[in-house]
Amino acid sequence: MAVSVGGRPSRLRAALAAILTILILVPAGFLFLRVWQDVQDERDSTRLEQHGVEYLTALSPWSARWPRRSRRRCRASVPHRRR
Repeated sequence: MAVSVGGRPSRLRAALAAILTILILVPAGFLFLRVWQDVQDERDSTRLEQHGVEYLTALSPWSARWPRRSRRRCRASVPHRRR
């Protein structure tokens, strides 16, 4: 830094540099935190979707057999009409 008589410009320059640094870092930090939160939300959403797919995949063999069984029960429980 340049030093002048009395040291005033160097103090002013240091203060201005500190203020500008803060004015740049605060919004950048805010944007970084927003993006970080959005990424976390996306990860959580993806994790929930994966659990749902696993759950439905585990149910698929049972649910594929269920309609056939219920049709048999329905046919057996309904009396046939005589003509």
